[in-house]
Amino acid sequence: MPNRYQLATSAVDAYEAQKVKSIFAPLAKATLSKVQIADGDRVLDVACGTGIVARSVRERFGPTISICGVDLNDMMIAKARSLTRDLPGHFDWHVADATNIPASSSSFSRAFCQQGLQYFPDDLAALSEMRRVLTDDGTLILTVWAPANEYFLAQSAAMSKYVSVEAGEKALAPFAYPGARRLPELLEQLGFKNVTVDTVSVERVIIDAEHGIREDILGSPLGPMVDKEEPAVMEKIVGDILSACTGYLQNANLVVPQHSTLVMASS
Repeated sequence: MPNRYQLATSAVDAYEAQKVKSIFAPLAKATLSKVQIADGDRVLDVACGTGIVARSVRERFGPTISICGVDLNDMMIAKARSLTRDLPGHFDWHVADATNIPASSSSFSRAFCQQGLQYFPDDLAALSEMRRVLTDDGTLILTVWAPANEYFLAQSAAMSKYVSVEAGEKALAPFAYPGARRLPELLEQLGFKNVTVDTVSVERVIIDAEHGIREDILGSPLGPMVDKEEPAVMEKIVGDILSACTGYLQNANLVVPQHSTLVMASS
């Protein structure tokens, strides 16, 4: 697969420290509040990143759940392993493509994909693979972002202004998944049943916004693009974002609502 799917160790550390804490952990908890998981369930976390969904499953439902995480980025998986090294035997981590999951058919009763589907070159193939590894009575749980909030609109504008139009477009890429509206139809075509669509809303909290915005950018694919510029460019980007998001500042923190579409289906 192309190298664009790989992040350096420093970027993964920034991702875990900032993005996971500010948005992916709250989203995982909000999603799990709508999902039933029972003793003996086997859970798959597709595009798991550093494993926040998998870790949240264990925290919420206990150690009797079998949990496997797969991600194409080897540094993400290395971080997931590091974060769970004190829990040997509870997690099974793999570097793998979402279209080639290293598991037998009907291996899992629950399959999660939190904010990963929009990045897959072939979303249909990935969904088909998830169905293959689900049991006949299994459940698929997907989240994809709703339209970008004011923070990301400001980030995109600043990236376009100080880096490139391409960088501005990349900032909004997570919110531009063209398949979001047709997901129910795609799932039904693949044989999924009982498809439901819901909205999950969380607050993206960026602690110490002036520093946190930098970490947020560095922990994303935008990081290398900004790193190529003079240090003053990052300062200008952060300044523009803070100026555009003044109404969301709470003391030194930035708190911006973010909505996500939650799609669930049975196999």
